Amino acid sequence: MLSLRKAKEAALEGDWESIVKLVDADPPLAENVRLLELYILAGQEMKDTRALDAAAAIALANPWAVRQRFGLVRKFMKAGRPEDAWRLLATNPEASKDAGFIRQAKRLYGAVKDPGVKREIHGRLTEATGGGMSAKPTLSAIAFVGVGRPSARLGATRAAASAEVPPRHLAGFESEMLLLQSRLRSPTPPKVVEFNDVFVDRFGQIWREGGEIIQTNGRPIPDMAAAGAASVEAACHAIMGTRGIYHWLVDQTPRFGMYLDKAAKNVPVVIAAGSPRFERETLNLLKRSLGVRYVEVDEPLFVRRLLMPRVGFAGLMYPDATKGVFDGLRSEALKAARGKSFGEKIYISRRDAKRRPMVNEELVEQAMSARGFNVLRMADLPIADQIAAAAGAKVIAGPHGAGLAHILFAARGSKIVEILPIMDGAYALRFNYARLSTALGHDYHAWLEPQLAGADRWTTELSEFLPFLDEALAAQSGMPLL
Repeated sequence: MLSLRKAKEAALEGDWESIVKLVDADPPLAENVRLLELYILAGQEMKDTRALDAAAAIALANPWAVRQRFGLVRKFMKAGRPEDAWRLLATNPEASKDAGFIRQAKRLYGAVKDPGVKREIHGRLTEATGGGMSAKPTLSAIAFVGVGRPSARLGATRAAASAEVPPRHLAGFESEMLLLQSRLRSPTPPKVVEFNDVFVDRFGQIWREGGEIIQTNGRPIPDMAAAGAASVEAACHAIMGTRGIYHWLVDQTPRFGMYLDKAAKNVPVVIAAGSPRFERETLNLLKRSLGVRYVEVDEPLFVRRLLMPRVGFAGLMYPDATKGVFDGLRSEALKAARGKSFGEKIYISRRDAKRRPMVNEELVEQAMSARGFNVLRMADLPIADQIAAAAGAKVIAGPHGAGLAHILFAARGSKIVEILPIMDGAYALRFNYARLSTALGHDYHAWLEPQLAGADRWTTELSEFLPFLDEALAAQSGMPLL
């Protein structure tokens, strides 16, 4: 389709006005879902309320397939139009029957501001989950230790940007960091909650006999009885909704701090059968250090006490609650690495990444090597070597990606340098390593580069970045390594 090709080319150039003009001149063109998605993106980038209103009208007027409808819901969400997204989701009976409806509706429930719409979503979710929307866990007798007082010291964050980055992104970074700092001054301590008499499947979904759905990732929930299922008395839920290492290390690993409570000794961790190798490797290290054991779930498992530890960035402000986990992982990883030295400065490469590739990363790596960095591709290493490399580094650098999650294992006060592609609507995820560094007490430096919305590839402007890097490396953080 010639018009779609023109719109794609315009998006790659950041020519959003041409996309808006193209659809405005011939609205039926947007009956192509991909072109409508680009029209929504153009309205978002231009902050064009009229175009977004027109996009919502077109979306509501067309009989999309369920998966197309879900895709448009996500686009309207990202454009800051959750009410439009809800109308698109709620008005289609087939979408409401789909297993993915609950997951989509829960995201919208947290985003909408209109009280009436919020009540409507809550009602639909209560119906769709069989009352699971209102299911509340109980506080477990198993608890994190060392949560009496949070850390007194936050990490430091600094950011600079190439000349092509609009100033609003640096302002956005500063605003996000100020908000984070205010929240972390009174952080919520980690805790363990539990759901009783529930099923859990290999996708991490949780439900009760009779159809009460507590947690779903959009897959069908089987109708089954506890009497016919494999069962355990207690288990710690660690089945991830993603196969990426970021969420395993940052979200899940701190939760194993509950095993510092001796009462958790006989509670196995449940992971999905066929889960990534790094999950089992991590748990094997924890087995040696803390005695943690795990069970792989294939068919649904009935659990009388399903423990759900909750930590988050705020929980990391209580280092004593998780110190035993990270100390144990570091100790066992260093033993397994058998004396390998990865250097005090490491650069975590993404050169082979399929998503969000940096076009000139080879040149960046050459510049890093010239400054004494050991260039590593974490995916090529066993988890023990990955942890050992981060634990022995005083400086960790790299482009935004899952590999930087290893800063969890660096000593407090380590220097972190992140090369960060930025665009509107990306702050929630792209600034996560700045947030993590703040909670961990690291000395964090971000270099921002522009990334066009709708484009995956991006470039680091070396002539601007390298002086920033050299200044960051020379700067004294004033934060002792602990």
